Amino acid sequence: MDAPDGPPALRYAVVIPSRGRREMLLTALESVYAQTLPPDQVVVVLDGDTDSSAAAVRDAFPDTTLIIHETSLGPARSRQDGFKAVTTEWVCLLDDDDIWHSRKQEHFAEYLREHPSCAALRSAFWQFSELGAATELNGFKSEISGLARRPELERAARLAVPLNDFTYLQIRGKSLPALLRKNAGVTSSTMFRRELLTLVEDIPDDLRTGQDWLLFVYIAVHVEWHLVPGRWFFYRVHAGQITTDSSFPKWQHRLRAWSLAWQNAGRPAGLRIADYADEYAGEVHRWFWEAVRQGRMRESVHIFTGGSAFVESRLLRLSILMPPPVRWRMRPFLNRLREDS
Repeated sequence: MDAPDGPPALRYAVVIPSRGRREMLLTALESVYAQTLPPDQVVVVLDGDTDSSAAAVRDAFPDTTLIIHETSLGPARSRQDGFKAVTTEWVCLLDDDDIWHSRKQEHFAEYLREHPSCAALRSAFWQFSELGAATELNGFKSEISGLARRPELERAARLAVPLNDFTYLQIRGKSLPALLRKNAGVTSSTMFRRELLTLVEDIPDDLRTGQDWLLFVYIAVHVEWHLVPGRWFFYRVHAGQITTDSSFPKWQHRLRAWSLAWQNAGRPAGLRIADYADEYAGEVHRWFWEAVRQGRMRESVHIFTGGSAFVESRLLRLSILMPPPVRWRMRPFLNRLREDS
C-alpha cells in the first residue's frame, strides 16, 4: 500500500527507440533516471548501433536494458521489440530526442490516484529549439530556445510564456473519432496499461511514420485517452527530425496508416470516412503542392490518386488541386459544405 503522505505507487517501464543520436539519448535517459518517482524498467532499443550508443549507455546508465538490432529495422519494429521486454503494469513512451520533466511521473501517478479507472494518458509539453534550429514546427511555436539540458529547461519553463494551444488534446469521451480526425496523441508523454498491447492490432514493421498515431487509434478502440494537466516534457526541435526528413515519401506511409486505422478501428466502430474528408483533403493538399513546388510531378499525381480514396466529395477532391492561396479563400465555402453534409 502507498504511504499516507508519500508518493503514490506506480510500476512502470520506459521504452526508448534510438538510432545515431547518442548524446540526445543520454540526455533523455538522464531525465528518466532523474524522476522523483523512478522507473522499474528502462528499455532502450538501438536500431543499429551507428555511433557507439550501446557503450555510452552501459557506462552512464548500467541498469538500462539494451536491445540492439544488427541492422536498421525501423522505429515501429524497435518499439514493438521494446514492448516485448516490458514486465511492468504500465508502459511509457519516450523519443530519444525529447526530455522528461523530473516530476512527470509523480504527476501522472497523482492523476491515476484520482482517476483509478484510467488506462491511457498523456500530457502537453514545452517546445524548445536547439541553437540554429527552426522556431516553429508542425504549427507549434518554440517557447524556449538554446537550452538542451533538463535542469536548465525546467528552470526556463517556470518563466516561459505558453505560446501553443493544447485544447485539442482534450478528447476524453470521444477519443476514437477525435484521433481519426487529427493526431491528438503526444508520444513522449504517453503512458498506458501493458495489458492493452494484447488487445490491439500489430503495427507493421515497415511503417516509417504514422506508427505512433496508429497505436493511439488502436488503443482508443478499447479505452478513452485522458489528459494530465500541465506540461510534463520538453519537445526538442532540431535538424534531424523525421518530420523534416525527405529521404522517403512520408505521404505513402501516412496513407497506409489511414487505411489500417479505418480497416481495424474506424469502420468496425461504425464511423463514416466521409465525415473526415475535409481533414484528409487538407493533408493531401499539403503533400500534393509540396511535390509540385519541388517539381515531382509524377509523385504529385500519385498523391492525388492515393489521397482521393479518403475524400469522397468531388468538390473536396477538386480543392486538392487548387493552389494554396485559392483554397485558403475557399475555406468558408468548404466549411459550409462540411457542415451541410
